[in-house]
Amino acid sequence: MGISSVRIEGVEGTFKGIDSVRVTPTQTTTYTLVATTTSGSTLRSTTTVNVTASSSSYADLAGLWNHPLGTLTISGVEGRRASGTFVGENEALANVPLDITFTGNTLTASSPQLGEFKLILTINTGRKTMTGTYTFRGESERWCAYRPNTPPPRTAANFTPEVTL
Repeated sequence: MGISSVRIEGVEGTFKGIDSVRVTPTQTTTYTLVATTTSGSTLRSTTTVNVTASSSSYADLAGLWNHPLGTLTISGVEGRRASGTFVGENEALANVPLDITFTGNTLTASSPQLGEFKLILTINTGRKTMTGTYTFRGESERWCAYRPNTPPPRTAANFTPEVTL
């Protein structure tokens, strides 16, 4: 029996039969994997991701952030540390895992997979935007991140980062 399509209820898109997807819900969420076989049968498997409250003063920064090249997801916030994923339009930056450190109002992120990747961002007043620098392969650019349904910060309005590979 072959699999013709796979989807996860509550997650956008379809997936390959052998694939993975990272979810970072902000509250306990149940997901159902639905696989359709080549003969038309449907297989279902349900799992619940439990989310517990964090005592970190940075816990509110967890979740999805937009940026000019794609998205930034912050998860697993514990104290002054977190993990995350950077997704960019560029294939080399398609799904970059991040190690994140918070110091005061600064977020610093680097990748265990791409030693040449780094973000240094100021967490702006209101905590819905961040601005700073993005460095990849020795080239630095002004950069910003902002919550969905939040406009990009004014300081970022007049630039479009370019990445050259």
